[in-house]
Parts: sequence; C-alpha cells; structure tokens
Amino acid sequence: MNINVKEIVADPKLNPLGLTYDQVRKRINRGWDLDRALSHPLISPRKYPVELYELAKKHGVSEKALRARLQKGWDQHKAATTPPMSLKEAGRMGKKASHWSDPRPSGIKWMAP
Repeated sequence: MNINVKEIVADPKLNPLGLTYDQVRKRINRGWDLDRALSHPLISPRKYPVELYELAKKHGVSEKALRARLQKGWDQHKAATTPPMSLKEAGRMGKKASHWSDPRPSGIKWMAP
C-alpha cells in the first residue's frame, strides 16, 4: 500500500496536531507507525511555565525575545508584557547611545600641525 504522507499531513482532520511533513517523516524513519507519528504531540523542553509563554504571545512578544529578555535578567512579568520595539524606536535609541551621533563640541578649535 502506497501512503502519501504529504496529503495526510496537509489534511487537518487527519493531522489535528498540525505537525509538519518533516516532523512526521522523521518519526516514520525512526520506526514509528503513521498513527503514532500523527497522534503524539511534540515535546518541547521549556525552561519557564507555559503560562508565561502564553502571556508573552498575548502581548506580541515572541518566544525567542522572551527567552533573550529573561537571560538578560528581566523580571518574568516585565519580559512577557513589554511589547517589542519597532525598528524606528530601536534606531532612535541606537542613535542616541552612539558616540558617532554627537557633533563636535563648538568650543574646540582644531589646529593644523
């Protein structure tokens, strides 16, 4: 019997967990049968509670940004609820912090050697 895994994965009724083709294919290659490959949820080791990730998602903070903020020492609630900066905001902040953006002080006169 020839089974088209791509068609099965694309059908939400047959693939209720929304697994990708590659995820199912890897499981089958490891010896799993198709039913087991489609019915077992992915196990993603998370260091922080699921509720924190859900709170972050609600506030538009990606998992990657949340983990980066927490690794930098942010408070968990602040890391999950502070919305990400726009590119424009980040650019302004970088320009303000850069020593290259400061004009030369007006009182200094440059002398030729």
